[in-house]
Amino acid sequence: MMNEQEYLNLEVVDLMGKDKIWLEYDQQIEQQLIEEAQNGYPLEITGFLLGKKEVSHRVSELYPVENIASNQERRFEIHGLDYLKVENYALQNDLDVIGVYHSHPDYPAIPSRHDLEYAQEVFSYLIISVDGGGNTLINSWKKEAVPDHSLETKNGKFINQKIKIS
Repeated sequence: MMNEQEYLNLEVVDLMGKDKIWLEYDQQIEQQLIEEAQNGYPLEITGFLLGKKEVSHRVSELYPVENIASNQERRFEIHGLDYLKVENYALQNDLDVIGVYHSHPDYPAIPSRHDLEYAQEVFSYLIISVDGGGNTLINSWKKEAVPDHSLETKNGKFINQKIKIS
């Protein structure tokens, strides 16, 4: 049984931190996220959030990609070519790559240590928790920027990003 610290992943999440920029999408996008996570269960699904980075980061389109991780029940991995394809698609359609989404089957919508290891500060990380009964919960996170005056990369923690459904 998990204790509170393990459940909340306090090593990788700063529960007091809040990102200033909201992630915004409509009910149709939310329904697509939920259906994709439910249909992919018990494996993690993944893809990109596309739209416009303005006052809020407004998601207008999802770009699903294949999860190539060897342990897809607990990990997601995106092939480098898929990243290049989504960047090209976004450029051709005057869109921004806002972030990455993935599911956590039978696990909270809280980032893992693995999520933090590969996260980039410029992206939103939307996580859909899904269980065997099809229940879902969605949270969005951003990796906080850590000022560093050396050449070493330092990992910040994830901070919560508010979601607005319009």
